[in-house]
Amino acid sequence: MKYKAVFLDMDGTTLDNHHLLSDATVAVLQQLSANGILVGIATGRSIGNLRKYIDQMNLVQDFVPLVCYNGGYGFILRQNRSDQQSKDTDQDNNSTKTLEVVYSSPLGEQDSRDILALAEDLGCLAQYYNGLSGDVYAVPKNEEHSHLLERYAKLVGKPQVILDSYETALSLCSPAKLLLLANNVDPILEESGRRFGSDRFTIIRGSPDPYFVEFLKVGITKGEGVRILCENLGLQLDQVVAFGDGDNDAEMLQYVGHGCAMKNAKDPAKDAANVVIEWTNHEEGVAKHLRKMMEEGLF
Repeated sequence: MKYKAVFLDMDGTTLDNHHLLSDATVAVLQQLSANGILVGIATGRSIGNLRKYIDQMNLVQDFVPLVCYNGGYGFILRQNRSDQQSKDTDQDNNSTKTLEVVYSSPLGEQDSRDILALAEDLGCLAQYYNGLSGDVYAVPKNEEHSHLLERYAKLVGKPQVILDSYETALSLCSPAKLLLLANNVDPILEESGRRFGSDRFTIIRGSPDPYFVEFLKVGITKGEGVRILCENLGLQLDQVVAFGDGDNDAEMLQYVGHGCAMKNAKDPAKDAANVVIEWTNHEEGVAKHLRKMMEEGLF
């Protein structure tokens, strides 16, 4: 089998433990892209938190497929080097980038209100995600909330937008996802199970650091997002390689032709994958395994 595309989880997989993208990883991804292999991303991050990594990759392809918010939205980021009318201009390589929404599955208003009520009752902080702009809204109420916001902003490299109330957020957009932060997330998981059961939302414990819990529309997963994007692009899932480390990567690793779990992956990801690779994310595992696959003639 000759594979035609690669989808990458970011945190705990493609990025190292400091959330950096190594030169070796960039070089391998650029080589794949130059050889006609489509490189895409499947992540829990927002579109706004991916731009710096996409710019650093500087891939030789007309577009980059993106599954964001753990499957809540799917985008095609088109790079049009001769198009001077795009609003988003990349000064480094004289290209312009246009973001196209392939699909969106935000939370509904009542579901959003119920999750926000859960956060209020438990005294934890909610982050409210604008799927299109990538902005993350929050309403911190105490010092612990402020510390959690700082911790998460450091993780993704972008600060939140502080609002006066979540009513303001609800008036702006339906959230791609809601994320509840706390130093101990067990009460969130226990109370959400009691209130909502197991089939009202897709609920994901944070990875790689378990100080947050994500709520998405039921049925939303990275795997489903990759499936939709591949269908849109005319790719068969068995032509796709994917890398991941978290519980939220399991469906994606199971769906594709060659699912690769990192050495540091959680058990659900390892169980779903075709292979558990020899290296961790901090050992440039993605780059090393892709290089190995290239040497074996699998691309």
